[in-house]
Amino acid sequence: MKYLLLGFIGFLFLASPVQATEVSKELANTYFQNCAKQSDPRFSEETQKLFCACTALNLMKSYTVEDMQASSRQDQIGRNATNKMITQVYAPCIRYPAREYHYQTCMENPKTKLWSDPEAICDCSADQVAVYLERNAQDMLLKIIKKTPNIVDPMQALYDNKEFQEVIQSKVLGCLTQ
Repeated sequence: MKYLLLGFIGFLFLASPVQATEVSKELANTYFQNCAKQSDPRFSEETQKLFCACTALNLMKSYTVEDMQASSRQDQIGRNATNKMITQVYAPCIRYPAREYHYQTCMENPKTKLWSDPEAICDCSADQVAVYLERNAQDMLLKIIKKTPNIVDPMQALYDNKEFQEVIQSKVLGCLTQ
């Protein structure tokens, strides 16, 4: 009887869903504070804060405390949690730093100086890239992760991606012909 009861308890444990602990507002605010202190030479402090606010909001929507804990693991469970962070938390927000990065690299490109109005064209294409990423970043990053499952920097992974480079070229060309 004791073994039957233990077996039944074990079955209930296995059959009952694991409760996921939502990321609280306090934890998201702590994340935001830590994120906002980070710096990235590719974009401004203002853009960093915008990105951090967006990702903090997505932490509460799409991530759990258990995901946060798992992401520090050095195994497949940790990698899965990190990839979830990239696709569900970062992807919806990557348009902010990518817009600024695109504008800066566009303006620094020596070929840009040959255009009639480099600022307007770079601004136009940066806006177009941001709109594209708002709609497609999650799918693009999922595809990138399938090919390269251990990416560390999602924005660099996007900019290294041939498909995304083609998108950028088409956005610049579209702005040049307006």
